[in-house]
Amino acid sequence: MTILKNIISVAFVVSLLSGCADNFRMLRVMNEDQRAGIVNVGYTYKVSRRGEPPRDIIETTDKISTKRCQKWGYNEAKRLGGPKESCIGHSGWVNRTCSNYEVTVKYQCLSS
Repeated sequence: MTILKNIISVAFVVSLLSGCADNFRMLRVMNEDQRAGIVNVGYTYKVSRRGEPPRDIIETTDKISTKRCQKWGYNEAKRLGGPKESCIGHSGWVNRTCSNYEVTVKYQCLSS
């Protein structure tokens, strides 16, 4: 009986985690241009997660962009404006509403 409970518990946790992963994708470099020193860091999410990105996400995009710029030989990355949100997926047949969004933050690599 305890083996069955363990299996059910694991299945429940996995289903919860997969639901979270389905709504929010990890932060990553979305695109980059080494020659111009431009890095776009962002994430995608489903409509249920819409809203202002948490402060720690912006701080993490700052860190990701700085690491990428340093890899290229620059000293730091400067954020160029705030997060930009765009629709990347629609749902519905008649009333096509956006169901998936992409949020990107643009950075300029700088040398001292």
